[in-house]
Amino acid sequence: MEDRREFSVDTEHKQISEDTDQPLPTETPSLQIALQEAVNASLWENSVPILEELAFDNKTDIEYPVVDITISSEPPFLTPRSWKLQQVRPQELRVLNDRDITLDGALLSAQTEASKAVVTVTACAGELELTKTTRDVRVLARNEWGGLCGIPDILAAFVLPNDPAVARILRTASDILRQAGQTHSLEGYQGDKARVWAQAQAIWCAICGLNITYINPPASFVEYGQRIRLPSQVYEERLATCLDTTVLFAACLEAIGLRPLIVLTKGHAFAGFWLSLQDAGASVVQDLPGIRNRLKLDDLRVFETTLVTATRKPSFATACERGEANLRDIGDEDEDSFREIIDVHRARLRRIRPLSTPGSRADTDLDETSDDTSEQPLFEAPPDLREEREEEQLPDRPADRVQRWCNRLLDMSARNRLLNLPKSDRQQIEINCPEPAKLEDMLADMRAGGNAKPLRFISAPDLMDEDDPRNKALHQSRYQEDAARAYAIEALARREIVVPRKKENLQNALIEIYRQARSAEQEGGGF
Repeated sequence: MEDRREFSVDTEHKQISEDTDQPLPTETPSLQIALQEAVNASLWENSVPILEELAFDNKTDIEYPVVDITISSEPPFLTPRSWKLQQVRPQELRVLNDRDITLDGALLSAQTEASKAVVTVTACAGELELTKTTRDVRVLARNEWGGLCGIPDILAAFVLPNDPAVARILRTASDILRQAGQTHSLEGYQGDKARVWAQAQAIWCAICGLNITYINPPASFVEYGQRIRLPSQVYEERLATCLDTTVLFAACLEAIGLRPLIVLTKGHAFAGFWLSLQDAGASVVQDLPGIRNRLKLDDLRVFETTLVTATRKPSFATACERGEANLRDIGDEDEDSFREIIDVHRARLRRIRPLSTPGSRADTDLDETSDDTSEQPLFEAPPDLREEREEEQLPDRPADRVQRWCNRLLDMSARNRLLNLPKSDRQQIEINCPEPAKLEDMLADMRAGGNAKPLRFISAPDLMDEDDPRNKALHQSRYQEDAARAYAIEALARREIVVPRKKENLQNALIEIYRQARSAEQEGGGF
């Protein structure tokens, strides 16, 4: 027994001795940062923050009167910045909300190849460096699009209607209209659909005269992006992929006031445009059946842009037939073949602006190679297009007046939902209307029985919220604009009322309200 006690004591002393020899673990301050993995001019100019998260975690038992946090990069694509934190208490996590970093716009705009940069964030207390963290960031070329795996409608930033090459193409298109015996102006939607078609056809003939050579795009460019040849580069080099020609046509169409579309399918891209002053209701559209219906109603046209690189240039009507066939041949079960449609006009409403062109050359600095008019297809008459009919104004007969009086009778009891509205998502919808007086005037015009167009409820887009990585506060501080409010005001001007709901929930609520209104009208003897 004694031996056992001595053995036990020896073991215990040995363990104590070993524990005493080991150094006690010490905690050190740390930085928590989150950066964009890649950055380029289009992301920065459209309020996508490079620094998504920044926090200083004081894991020690020491209180620091002042902590200086600095950020820098090599090469210096961002302007160094510092933050001062006062009285950082022990075990305190201090989160920095002001994370706006100024990038070197000139460097990003001059970037011709993707490169790697190292971002360094350092925290110091006086001369003592507390912690330092580095991150690698890919600096993309100015004309590099990140694909659908990033922000899909950022592709609209590469549509440059003010590019000098676009002006030269439009002058050629104007001459083509004059030679065809039509008005040479490019006035957008001021005329009917046939006139809109004629302008788009003139642009088609002008670009055919450039005699562009087709280049095969990289694999999976729709998902992961590619470098896009902007209009001036296409004009000079006369080389283009399907996406290059699509962006070129979209820029020309937008420059004359038309509303272009960019259609993305598996491994391919082509263009389209609205034949009248309409839009898709969202910047990114995945409703292929709905687009097919709009094609049948002559609301829009899509066309195969790569046909401008063919040896024998086809007519614009042939290009439209090929474009519609591209969408028609996609089976309902083949969901992977169709990706998305980017409505450039709607993207502009979402504050996705065209890339700036610093130091852009004048029109006269472009290659003076004359367009080959022999390559231009014949200018053809437009097809028969369905025009919008104006609503016929019914005569103000006595029966109509009696009906209007009956409709204006009010039920002042609790059955009137206008006076006793239950709080239910299925029986009411909340609207975002910054200008209620203007909405009231529109409703008054509709009640007057004139030809006022009806109002339409639309779902609020993901405007710098949820899936949109752009920062709302950053956008407001840079442009002094509340993006959601501005979008609602512009929507009301188009007779659209923004509802802060998802599209499916809004549709269900409107159907329920319609059913209840119809039931109440039937019970009240309205029918």
